[in-house]
Amino acid sequence: MTVPNSRASPEGSCWEISTEVDCPRLRHKQQELLTIPIFVSLLLFLLVFVQRLRSNASEIVSKGCNALWQQKIDMRDEALNRRAEVLTHLELFVDMKAKYDPFEPSWNCHIEQRVGNEFGDGGKFVCGSLNSYFSFRSCLVYSVGSNGDLTFEQSLNTVGCEIHTFDPTGDTPTWEGNATASGVHYHAWGLRGDPSSGTTFFNPYTNTHNPLLTLVEMRTRLAHDGRKIDILKVDCEGCEWAAFKLIFDDVILGRYRVGQIQIELHSLDFPVIEDFFKHANQAKFHIFHKERNHWGCDGYKCIEFALIEEETALEIFKHTHHC
Repeated sequence: MTVPNSRASPEGSCWEISTEVDCPRLRHKQQELLTIPIFVSLLLFLLVFVQRLRSNASEIVSKGCNALWQQKIDMRDEALNRRAEVLTHLELFVDMKAKYDPFEPSWNCHIEQRVGNEFGDGGKFVCGSLNSYFSFRSCLVYSVGSNGDLTFEQSLNTVGCEIHTFDPTGDTPTWEGNATASGVHYHAWGLRGDPSSGTTFFNPYTNTHNPLLTLVEMRTRLAHDGRKIDILKVDCEGCEWAAFKLIFDDVILGRYRVGQIQIELHSLDFPVIEDFFKHANQAKFHIFHKERNHWGCDGYKCIEFALIEEETALEIFKHTHHC
């Protein structure tokens, strides 16, 4: 018997009678189709919600970072203003032991590490985490005047920095062998300023005349043009005064960048000392560490300073605080 207005569907399908549908599987399929747009809408809502949370969190972090950074800038400016005020009283610096007193740290590094010897002379203070900031960078280090002591360079080598040490004095073959064994590039070159200070150094140990070069010339010989020197460590027993007149000028003119400077200053000539720090400030370098050397300088004849370039300070700040 045939039912009017009806037809048989393929085997396993539903029977359709007029417009009525009596099929559980078809109703289930329709429910699934209705569920898809609901699921998509819910997913989009969640994505937008999470994005807003992230945006709000980023905004909070950004505001916090901006406030903290401004606080550091304000503290720096206060320190520089105090220094300027102190420097108006030159009568205070007649005493030989007071020559470096006005030049105190004006920058605060959140993370500051001693690199090299833990005790005694030779260690230097670096701004930024070695195992975090420096280990994830292709960092470049120049160390001028090692005198055969490679503890500073070896410490930086452990985080993968490319390190070049320069010293035209002493037992060159032995020093070069020790440097190579430590993964450090050794060069029997000295650092100089203008040519009037000489272009060669006679080394009696090796009976050779070793070249004295400006920092630009060193960079060119090593094919480092265009690369930032992340750390420039200098302890060259007096060459620093002429050399840094050129270095600060080069930085001001944008010829290259230096991230931070670890330097020992050797002089009791107050105008020379004052000019060095004025020039450093013009190049946007700020003192973040100061240490009197009592091992060989009676605590006042030579002083260790660490200075950081302003843009590098911001880079390290952002990395440290996840800004």
